[in-house]
Amino acid sequence: MQKEHKILSLEEAKKEAADCCSYDNGDYKYRTQYKTENGYYHLIRDGKDLLENKKAVDCFSYDNGDYKYRTENEYYHLIRDGKNLLENKKAVYYYSYKNGDYEYRTECGKSFYIKNNSLESKNNSLESKNNSLESNSKVYSEIAKIKQNRQQMHGAAKANFKMISRLWSAYTGVKIDSKDVGFMMAMLKAARHKGGDKNNLDNFVDAANYIALAGDF
Repeated sequence: MQKEHKILSLEEAKKEAADCCSYDNGDYKYRTQYKTENGYYHLIRDGKDLLENKKAVDCFSYDNGDYKYRTENEYYHLIRDGKNLLENKKAVYYYSYKNGDYEYRTECGKSFYIKNNSLESKNNSLESKNNSLESNSKVYSEIAKIKQNRQQMHGAAKANFKMISRLWSAYTGVKIDSKDVGFMMAMLKAARHKGGDKNNLDNFVDAANYIALAGDF
């Protein structure tokens, strides 16, 4: 049986927990100490833990009352009025708008825009914007070409980044996670751009890829 968590007040969380953050709507979140107790996030609203037993590794509370969290399986859940709007969607990205619309992206890279809670409008405006941008961008075009090739060459990105983060953490003595790896690799490409050929497309393509992958972890 999972140990029951004692809910901390905001002041207690600021002193005793990690990553404590309060929101304008009155909610606040905190994480138990890394790899102790659980190491998971707690999102507190009106004295109640909204993420109790959820094993959340990331979460956010929106002004409109929605809240999202990501579990260890890397998928996002969006809760609105007690209902999970992303159930079985395998969403790796999500954003909620003040008017109630929301968008999400699945692990296969397909994006959906939900207007007025209707799935009928999925992908319309979002895909048209993405298609227009991609068709006129050399960087987007190149990313589309190499994505599959890079996975065949280097293996699955998620496992690769996790291995890199462990090696760098051991070498530096500082905890580095997969998101850090993405940003640090992008900075490496930025350094090459600054010190080398300013028109080398490879630097732009790789940096964009690293940041995009970091956003999915």
